[in-house]
Amino acid sequence: NTLQESQLAQQQETLAGLQKSVDRQEKVIAELSQQREQAVATAQLELLKSILPALDSLDAAFGSGRRQVLKLPVEREVRQAIIAWLDGIRLARMRLLDLLAAHDIRPIPTVGQSFDPHYHIAVATDTTGQAPDGIIISQDRPGYASPAKVLREAEVVVARLR
Repeated sequence: NTLQESQLAQQQETLAGLQKSVDRQEKVIAELSQQREQAVATAQLELLKSILPALDSLDAAFGSGRRQVLKLPVEREVRQAIIAWLDGIRLARMRLLDLLAAHDIRPIPTVGQSFDPHYHIAVATDTTGQAPDGIIISQDRPGYASPAKVLREAEVVVARLR
């Protein structure tokens, strides 16, 4: 009877040790899974961040094309071809913005907003008095942010009263 009790106690100790080992392994697995999720999220944000220069290029192409259409004296067919080309650029830009929005990345509001150093970089100041001190009057380059992180600060011109 004593032998059986001793064997039972030993088996219970072995089971308790095995349970502790399983608990530790489950904890390690949970930590590794969390680290993997964080790494995937970081890599995803970096990939989406790499799209921003393409958006800048599309904006520059669209702005340049629009100026050309407005100021060049061209025939109607040429003007229509340029406008169709600009529509293609606009649609490509919209698709990239939709892709960013699908990942909850949005442009940072600028013009008319108060300057916030967490979201904006002041590249110039305006002292004409057109706006109250600290208000953004124009944007040089758009910024983008997710709810958790700023991918790129917006470059802006801020009103400063002297």
